[in-house]
Amino acid sequence: MVRSRASPAASNKLITLIAIAVVIAALYFGRAVLIPLALAVVFAFLLTPVVSRVENLRLGRVASALLVLMVALAAIGALGWRATGELVEITRQLPGYKANINKKLQSIRGHKGGDFNHAASTIEELNKELAKAPAEIVAPVQPPVAGARRQAPAKNPAIDAAAGSAEIPLTVTMAAPPLTAVQQVKSLLGPLLGPLETTGMVIILALFMLVKRKDLRDRVIRLAGKDGLRNMTKALDDASRRLSRFLLVQLIVNASYGILFGLGLYFLDVPHALLFGVLGALLRYIPYLGTMIGAAFPIAMAVAVFPGWTQVILVLALFLVLELTIANILEPVLSGAHTGI
Repeated sequence: MVRSRASPAASNKLITLIAIAVVIAALYFGRAVLIPLALAVVFAFLLTPVVSRVENLRLGRVASALLVLMVALAAIGALGWRATGELVEITRQLPGYKANINKKLQSIRGHKGGDFNHAASTIEELNKELAKAPAEIVAPVQPPVAGARRQAPAKNPAIDAAAGSAEIPLTVTMAAPPLTAVQQVKSLLGPLLGPLETTGMVIILALFMLVKRKDLRDRVIRLAGKDGLRNMTKALDDASRRLSRFLLVQLIVNASYGILFGLGLYFLDVPHALLFGVLGALLRYIPYLGTMIGAAFPIAMAVAVFPGWTQVILVLALFLVLELTIANILEPVLSGAHTGI
């Protein structure tokens, strides 16, 4: 018998697929630890230049890291609190926009007796007819014969016995006991425990990385051995510096876009401009689709609030001008000047 042996290429593909599956499984099951770790690394690289500058003021490594981290968290918390308040206000005012939205829809569809509405109503009626349940089959009614007695309808003894019975079972409904104060607090804070736990882990890990960033670098350098100590030190310093500058440039660019977009919406009298500016800055971290999603919200708000289409067109023009200018001029210039790209 001749045994068929797998080719080396097929074996390599199988090993690659197994490795990919193991990595995906490890990322999935370890997401509770890996997500905070990744966020902490991003925060550490982002705040490292600021912490280094504060250290030059002779505040110490720990004090500088704590001060910068506290200021960053306070700014994020204040901005998030304000944006959340405006989001709640939008949900409260949403029913008041219904009449204006209906007018816009009517203007798009045309007048009520138009051909498009007539065809749509015809299709809707046909769908309703097709969706109806089949009618019950009824026996044909015989015409009465002259001189014949009318027979009373047949009675169902089972129905009559049930209707005339005095022992009809009672319907029992199981009601849950009222929640105690501790249970109410748990039900209220339960959905928040996960995000709070993740936030706490991110803060602790980021603070540790900011305080011990040089020690972590030295430990990684030791892995290269004594021969490549100098090259490894230069490579790590250069990589960390470039990565920190890249993240800082992205933050500046996205924050500038959010500020300009929010100010433009404010001068166009679009409600809740701060919320839409924050959403635009955050969603811009998502490539391609993020900016479009961030612009869709204020455009929808302009459609719901203003009676005409002028403000909608102006909001769309504001988004296009800002995005094209920042993506094609500001971002390439800043990235090339500070990261060496």
